[in-house]
Amino acid sequence: MAAIVAGNAQAAPDVAVPLAPSGKWTVEHEPYTCILSRKFGPAPDGVWFGIMPLTLDSHATVVVVLPKNFPGHLAYLGKARITLSPSGQSITSAFAKTRAVPGGGRAAMITIDRSDLPAVLAAASLTIESGSVAVSIVPTAGASAIRALETCETELAVRWGIDAAALAAIATPAVPVDPLHAMITNADYPKGALSSGSQGDSMILMQIGTDGKVVTCRTLQSAGYRELDETACRVKSRRARYTPARDKQGVAVPSWVSTTISFLIP
Repeated sequence: MAAIVAGNAQAAPDVAVPLAPSGKWTVEHEPYTCILSRKFGPAPDGVWFGIMPLTLDSHATVVVVLPKNFPGHLAYLGKARITLSPSGQSITSAFAKTRAVPGGGRAAMITIDRSDLPAVLAAASLTIESGSVAVSIVPTAGASAIRALETCETELAVRWGIDAAALAAIATPAVPVDPLHAMITNADYPKGALSSGSQGDSMILMQIGTDGKVVTCRTLQSAGYRELDETACRVKSRRARYTPARDKQGVAVPSWVSTTISFLIP
């Protein structure tokens, strides 16, 4: 069950009857991500449910798109809670947001830990709550759908220049010693970008050595301003430290991590 919780306390929405699948699982190959998605409920007012693992990242995004006439109000920004059935497992997320989509619909975007994805996809049902909205679906993602998503991610990493054999050798991924989002502060905002009012999201790719330090860093998707991209790599290279990735024998091996840094004028 996935729930976005608004910042202010409010009555919990009524849990809806789970919607059955009305389409097949599909995998979309995007330049910077892979999306596993499926439609639920009767046409034309069905609900679109998607999973976007952030490739080579420890997080994933759950996306739920509601049609224009879906009852209730989505909370714009707040925490998320995901509870799965029948296990009752509860997953708490620190970040969830809502945005409008073409046709008047609304999309809820929920950030979760990547390690929770198998449980989410294997759940008999899950319910998404946000503000006064409640929608429940029966995901039932089969092994073939999950394999297709994994294949897409591997192909994406290879397009980024990572050797497939080196990627396959990683049994346990590198784990940051400290939260990545806490490494860049307002004091790091480039003065030139600040004076010009430049903002944006910089997606970077870091190679992590066997000592847990950043070996290389480069921009995958620019924030639109060179100063912001350079700052993202410079700060992460200096401050980020990881418990290194390991192979099946427990030996430390090189690995890669992607992350997105959002620069907003403080």
